[in-house]
Amino acid sequence: MTDDEITLILPLPPSINKAWVPIRTRTGAKLIKRAASKTWANAARWEVSVQRNHKQIDVPFEAIIELPKMRGDVDNRIKQLLDACQAGGAITNDRLCQRLVVERDADREGNAYLTLRPIK
Repeated sequence: MTDDEITLILPLPPSINKAWVPIRTRTGAKLIKRAASKTWANAARWEVSVQRNHKQIDVPFEAIIELPKMRGDVDNRIKQLLDACQAGGAITNDRLCQRLVVERDADREGNAYLTLRPIK
């Protein structure tokens, strides 16, 4: 681990496929965030803000995400994890992510492990 690297342990987010629910309105339809997704996002934002130890990456970076054994597609979890990193202050903007590595560890259960590292 380098001094400018940020390592985080976050709860696994709900699948993005289950994060939103469509509702009808007088003018059509819109999507609203489900309560479980809101709860996860608030908890993850807080975890990031505590774990980042006052560090913030404001330059292009790489993200290495290790996911536990889980059902579903790995890509349904990535956006929410990076959004939590931004909301919690570990990164200034997730669009600065230039390299993304995602692995699923079939032997581990529970949390997602993230390593954020500036690209030099």
